[in-house]
Amino acid sequence: MDTGTSSGLSDGNHLLVMDVYPVGMNTGSVKAPAIPKVQASYDVRPNPTYGLMVSLGEGSRVIPANAGGSLEFNAVYRIDNDGESSSHVIRAGIRKKTEEGYTAIGPAEKADEWTISDPVTVSGTSGTGVVTVNIPAGVPSGTYRAVFQLEDKTVFYNFIVQAPGQ
Repeated sequence: MDTGTSSGLSDGNHLLVMDVYPVGMNTGSVKAPAIPKVQASYDVRPNPTYGLMVSLGEGSRVIPANAGGSLEFNAVYRIDNDGESSSHVIRAGIRKKTEEGYTAIGPAEKADEWTISDPVTVSGTSGTGVVTVNIPAGVPSGTYRAVFQLEDKTVFYNFIVQAPGQ
């Protein structure tokens, strides 16, 4: 039985019926009758699952460093087994490739001038949202990474800021 993403029980309502018999040192040598049946009812629901895929809309993933630009991403999502009252958002952030790996952008990358559209509010169990990232002019050239997140799913999209003549 695979219980990696479930309790191993089938979905739906279950009933646990128990016969309780007093035993052990506290009961003494007297044979006590069974306590009447005890019942407990419980519901089993599947764990929610989230899917996220991100693609670049129109344009190139190479941005000129001297002019800046914007990238428009299509974020396709799917949510299963999450109930109807849950609300979710797709958030985005930016990282820059350094010797230590991908790190948060800072003053050298004009972090305060980057803009990312508001988080995409997810409605329904599937759909597509648009996330726009505006890159300011004069950002140092290099490889950058847009990081998109929906609950426990994280998707990366690399893009390049290129200096003229490179």
